[in-house]
Amino acid sequence: MRAKYLSTPSNAPGGEYRAGVSLQISGEKFFGATGIANTWQPGVNPDQFSGAEIAIRAGHIDQANEIRFGWTVNPELYGDNRAYTFAYWTRDGSHTTGCYNILCQGFVQVNPQYPPDVHIVNISVTGGTQIALPTDITMERETGNWWLTLEGKTKIGYWPRELFPLLGLGADYIYWGGRVKSGKDGITPAMASGNLPNRHPDHTGYYAEVQYKNNDGENLIPGGEVLQFAVDCKGSYDVLWDNEHTILHFGGPGGGTCA
Repeated sequence: MRAKYLSTPSNAPGGEYRAGVSLQISGEKFFGATGIANTWQPGVNPDQFSGAEIAIRAGHIDQANEIRFGWTVNPELYGDNRAYTFAYWTRDGSHTTGCYNILCQGFVQVNPQYPPDVHIVNISVTGGTQIALPTDITMERETGNWWLTLEGKTKIGYWPRELFPLLGLGADYIYWGGRVKSGKDGITPAMASGNLPNRHPDHTGYYAEVQYKNNDGENLIPGGEVLQFAVDCKGSYDVLWDNEHTILHFGGPGGGTCA
């Protein structure tokens, strides 16, 4: 399945909007990213989607090699309004390539019990229990394959080196946060819990224990001084970064158009 995907924010109907943080340091390559997201089930219309993801990219955005993993509510992809995990890749900024999960050749599933597109049965409760999705995406230096591991130990599969002319040499951009798509009418859906962030992890979306892997294989915590906020629809969504606890808070009600 070829993904209908916009790599850049768009104010047109059907545009995609982010609320998160990105990491890009001149001259540096990254070889992995981790984070723990809480999972939600925001309401969406049939032509919208809403979710959260870790995205790893190499190259200019228009021709980027990119992989993503997270959770989403996407009726067009899954046929209902429930939350699922997803894996996605493209090698040219989604212009002619791009595939979700194992709907086409690309992502190699190695664990028959854990496909990349699992229905998330338990959902976080505002002010209550939070359901976590610990995610690790790391490049195997010997092969150039990018491995997806969940909950610290369960290997789901990998994106082969052969898919990517650039990512096999390391990434130059990482993103943690939410992503939504507006409908044909331009109206945006809720993101995460639907609440704007307020530093209460059980009130909105979060990515906790955010880390990246450097050229020496060390897992490092990105300080607030190197992270950039990525908020494409201010007012509908927002982010807060808790530098002390290394937690990204994100989300918002949506419900309008982004002009």
